Amino acid sequence: MTITRSQRKRLENKPKENSQSTKTPTQRQESNTKKQTVIEKQEPAMIENEKNVVDQQKETKDEQEVIDRQEEESDSSESESSDSDSSDLSSDEESEDLDSLLNKAEAALVSNQDDLSLEKKPTLQKLSKLNTGLDSSLYFKAANGRVSLASEAVQLVEPGQKPTQDSPLVVQANNTLEKQSSRKERQIEREKTTGKDWFDMPRPEITPELKRDLQILKMRHVLDRKRHYKKMGKQEDPKYFQVGTIIQGPTEFFSARMTNKERKQTIVDELLASDEQKQYYKRKHNEVSTRSNRGGKRDYKKLKAQRKMKF
Repeated sequence: MTITRSQRKRLENKPKENSQSTKTPTQRQESNTKKQTVIEKQEPAMIENEKNVVDQQKETKDEQEVIDRQEEESDSSESESSDSDSSDLSSDEESEDLDSLLNKAEAALVSNQDDLSLEKKPTLQKLSKLNTGLDSSLYFKAANGRVSLASEAVQLVEPGQKPTQDSPLVVQANNTLEKQSSRKERQIEREKTTGKDWFDMPRPEITPELKRDLQILKMRHVLDRKRHYKKMGKQEDPKYFQVGTIIQGPTEFFSARMTNKERKQTIVDELLASDEQKQYYKRKHNEVSTRSNRGGKRDYKKLKAQRKMKF
């Protein structure tokens, strides 16, 4: 039988596989440990090589940065030198221009002064002083160290009077500054208003109508039997007050509105206008009068009439 090459290789590889399969587990562990030690020895060498490569790259970068900085500094120095040269040139040109302008201005001033000197100055004609016929010290006269108005030139006239002399100047006397109000007058003026705290409310004049209204306000607990007010007692009438009218709002059209007939100028007129209140006041007045006049002539006459009827 003929054997081909491929078959021969298969037959050679079979004993190796058999030999590997025949190995014990301890032998297999030993072979694995050997492989690991070889790998561990190779790893530190690879790490050191990588570190060296990284360090070389960093050094090359640093060198390039240094070179770039040196080039930038050289470029900036060159630009500064060129700027300084240009600024020096511009300053020189400006100074030259200023010198030329100053020279021109001086020449123009000199020429203007020559022209002004040649022109004739206008001559002013002196006018004679007006003669008023009055002395300078006419209005005031000094006598015994005191200064007073001269009666010939100035005449003081009180308000409402006519000048008696033909004097050139007539002055009205102002006597308001001379008068000084007394303490009583100042107190009276102060009492006319309440002062700044109450917005200078004026003190009203108490007329008979106002006096009646104030009396009714004191007796307001008697006006309505369904309302109870605090009694005013024997308090004095207020000095400062104001009288006004109360205007109802739109929501009180049917509840608190008064017609034009019911509106009066005073409180007394409003109370006397209603018939119901008149009757109530009459009844109350009669009750009070009978209570106060008990035991008088009326009662005695009534008792006499009753006795006669019995007999």
